Amino acid sequence: TWIMLELDNNLTSGNYWVEHTNFEFTEHNLLAHQSLEKFSLFGRKIFSFSYNKTKDSKRIFLKAVSSQSHVVPLASLYTAQTFSEWAEAYGIKLLFSFFLFGLIFMTAIYNGALYLYNREKSFLYYMLMQILMVIILFYQTDMLQIYVMGNAENEEIAIFFYFVVVEVAIVLMLLFIRSFLETKEYLPFQEKILHYITIVA
Repeated sequence: TWIMLELDNNLTSGNYWVEHTNFEFTEHNLLAHQSLEKFSLFGRKIFSFSYNKTKDSKRIFLKAVSSQSHVVPLASLYTAQTFSEWAEAYGIKLLFSFFLFGLIFMTAIYNGALYLYNREKSFLYYMLMQILMVIILFYQTDMLQIYVMGNAENEEIAIFFYFVVVEVAIVLMLLFIRSFLETKEYLPFQEKILHYITIVA
């Protein structure tokens, strides 16, 4: 299967980067002087090339492999400026995300230690909820989707796993509230409401 990318008529000569998802390619029609280079950045598949508006064809053909008929191949074109801005913004997003991962994980360990010390169930619920929050945040960074995208079976498993994690995290949050506030003893009305919500969740 060949995929065609058509460059805009207003595109000027220069170097460009293309992020492509849902397919990989082995052959192309780019000329030697266009210096095609394939690489991976933050788990994303990218290739770069040079373009001369007066000499080079504005149509790029790529021979796709490992693509599936039910999945739409996607490609995004970046100029030097937009690619640099995207890489910087995405790098900051990942850095901030991993900072949150570490912070939440350390808090989970702390609550786990408190549970081992006094056997209070609220600390156990909170620790487990935080571990699941780390998994949810990891999913939100798009890194998981990058590796499973294009494989229908893996996508379905990833989506199912995500919703299971979210549901369990909600239940743990409700159990933590009930245990920490001791609603069964001090807030019986609220306890009934939280009990029904826990069952529904």
